Amino acid sequence: KSLSHLQSFVLSLSLLITFFIYTKFYFPEIDVSINKLNGVFLTTIVIMFLGCFMILALGDLLSRVPVVRFYLAYIGQNSLTVFAIHIIFVISVYLFFSNNNITSLGGLIVVAYSLVMSLSLDFLLRKYLPFVFGNFRKI
Repeated sequence: KSLSHLQSFVLSLSLLITFFIYTKFYFPEIDVSINKLNGVFLTTIVIMFLGCFMILALGDLLSRVPVVRFYLAYIGQNSLTVFAIHIIFVISVYLFFSNNNITSLGGLIVVAYSLVMSLSLDFLLRKYLPFVFGNFRKI
């Protein structure tokens, strides 16, 4: 019998939290967020795979909600544009906050800001400068 999507998400999340607590207690020198992997290599690999599995399970769960599915599909359809221009907004935030350290929460804010601004710029470019994307209007 296979697990449901919610069960697989909960299982992967609980395993991830368990391994995270285990490594923080027994191997405090491992910190994946800053790429510090001085601990046990196998434990680090297990945590990375559990994190990927949890993200995939979360994405599958979110895709079952119609409103969320619409926005995820929109982001997916415009992901190349977001990838191409997000760095402009990321650099602008880092230049603006150059004297401060950006923490993990700050990193999430940078991601959200760059995503929203990139999608906004994508919308404006598609509406007013469609030739950038190879679409030409007849005059």
